[in-house]
Amino acid sequence: MESRVLPMLLTIVVSVSRCVWIKFGHIGSRHGVVKPEYVAEPDDKFVLPNSPAALLCEAKFVTKLKFNCSKGLVPKEIYNSEDENNATLVIAEISQVLFKSTRGSDVVCICVAIGYNGHILRSRAAKLLRKLVSTSISRGNRMISSAIWNK
Repeated sequence: MESRVLPMLLTIVVSVSRCVWIKFGHIGSRHGVVKPEYVAEPDDKFVLPNSPAALLCEAKFVTKLKFNCSKGLVPKEIYNSEDENNATLVIAEISQVLFKSTRGSDVVCICVAIGYNGHILRSRAAKLLRKLVSTSISRGNRMISSAIWNK
């Protein structure tokens, strides 16, 4: 009985340890450790007065994925998920209220991916711009226009 149990236990231990080594990047490509890679990088966005802008970033083989923005802006993370393919997705939103605190007209945000072995990868810079919304209404022979600009 003991002769059958020992090989089975060794097989289980080896299988589990191999999974742990793969998860933490110890087994990688021919050239070494698995490095983080972007699946989707953030795009440039307009921040409207009543509609926040959503930044999306997705990367594989990361332990942490986050946004860093200029001018001290801290985006509100609204979604963070990891799937079975080692891909992590983060969605953050920038509202006009957050944008007011920057005292500037535009902000730049990058997505930072930290790999299993500590390797750091930065995405392309996404520009966030405030958008002026203007409306024009004609009433009879007069033109009425208004502009919404939240500063």
